[in-house]
Amino acid sequence: MLALHAPRVPDDAGQLFSAVTHAVMAIGEHDFEGLLLQALRPIAGVHHCSVFLIEGGRGVSCLGAASSDGTSVSRKAAERYISSYWQEDPGLRRVGGVSFASHAGLRRISSGDIRNPAYRRECYDTLGIVERATLYRDFADCRLVLSLHRTSGDGQFRPDELRALASVADPITAAVARHHRLRIAATERRTADPARLPTLLAALVPELSERELEVCSLTVLGHGTEAIAARLGLRPSSITTYRKRAYCKAGVNSAAELAALCLEHFAGAE
Repeated sequence: MLALHAPRVPDDAGQLFSAVTHAVMAIGEHDFEGLLLQALRPIAGVHHCSVFLIEGGRGVSCLGAASSDGTSVSRKAAERYISSYWQEDPGLRRVGGVSFASHAGLRRISSGDIRNPAYRRECYDTLGIVERATLYRDFADCRLVLSLHRTSGDGQFRPDELRALASVADPITAAVARHHRLRIAATERRTADPARLPTLLAALVPELSERELEVCSLTVLGHGTEAIAARLGLRPSSITTYRKRAYCKAGVNSAAELAALCLEHFAGAE
């Protein structure tokens, strides 16, 4: 029988296929953002990445972040961004009325585009970031935002690097969305009765208030800020506040990490 071999492709196409392959293979892995960064570095020279979810144009959450040196600096900058600066993001303003439901979009933002000195200092200068390329993709009523950052050592993105990112934007953003949806789905499967979640979270994080437990439970089950607000009869801004307080008490930075905390509990109980 003749052996079957993968078709030969040009070198640059081979790099793109490799990046997408590694991103897909990273789905479901604990260090997804770190593996995603490794997959994209060969085609774009990026050193930091962060993933955000914007719900209904109002609430924003950090799904994950990673730095090439393995430190938590990118995650800390991402938390500062969502707590204080995301509404000043020039990239979001530029794509505010654009739909990315059919295909992902790509925008580049330099540190010089950031007008607020504190924003620029805390989210760019402290990491040595000179430019970012951000991929946007719309799913249902949410906007997925994947930001990829270049540092001063490598300078700004070259045209060929931006073309490479644009060519893989659709499968990469799909992989990111799939990974985080699977994390939530895994928690749902492990929790036969969703009513158990408040009790579980109360045991894991005794400091949570009753309202914080409600918000966190619905968040882990995949409900967005707008849906939780409607269900509890509160304003979306209140939901965001309760969630931030709960994340601080739980020692997590995102819904994905909160879901992982629950999964770890279930795994240890088996």
